[in-house]
Amino acid sequence: MILLCLLISTIIESTVDSLEMELTRNPQLETVLALNMCYLKMGDYEHAIQLLKEYETTFTVIEIPGILSALGDDYFFCGKMLEARETYLKLVARFPQSNIANDALERLSLIERVRKDTLSLKRLALAICLYETEQFNSAQESLKQLLKSAAGPYAYYYLALLYRKKDDLSLAVSALEELEHFFAEHEVHNATLLRAEINAQLNKKEEAQKILEDLIVKEPTSIYAVRARQMLGSGLDF
Repeated sequence: MILLCLLISTIIESTVDSLEMELTRNPQLETVLALNMCYLKMGDYEHAIQLLKEYETTFTVIEIPGILSALGDDYFFCGKMLEARETYLKLVARFPQSNIANDALERLSLIERVRKDTLSLKRLALAICLYETEQFNSAQESLKQLLKSAAGPYAYYYLALLYRKKDDLSLAVSALEELEHFFAEHEVHNATLLRAEINAQLNKKEEAQKILEDLIVKEPTSIYAVRARQMLGSGLDF
């Protein structure tokens, strides 16, 4: 295990060197985001944040939301919630029509709902970072420890995402069912959309359709209802 960790670390460091050289030659948003991801995998939040702030004004207006979103995430992952909130709000204010702004609103909602339990919020942020950097085993263990905390609804949701990523749809469904059982009044609407998607993948399209129709009735003017209508319009083919 130690040798494997050293090998992975060496590979990431080599990738960082290559990306830094490429960024010097030809600055591109994709390269910046890839390098940022490497820093996150290494737990080097300082360099990740420094990188994004350095390139915040380098790219086009179309690309800036991607930088701001990543910067907000970096602050969030390392537990700097005030800075994360400020960056997400900045993104939403400057680019309200951007699809990325919806993700920022989701993250703002998460922070607001869990903020009274600061420890759970920071542990959840780290677990999400582990998930998004594909450190699935560590992410799974971290999320399971949060299921009975104030962050429980989000822990169940990200567990379901993780299981789906690992192609274990039965466990993903179980996580979402437990979310509904233990947190019946939760407001993680993306979990409802995910439940519909997974049911459709399992060829349970009638169940998926009912889930989406119920969401539309409950939140008719929300962005989630818009997504639900799009999913229904696609014939639930994913």
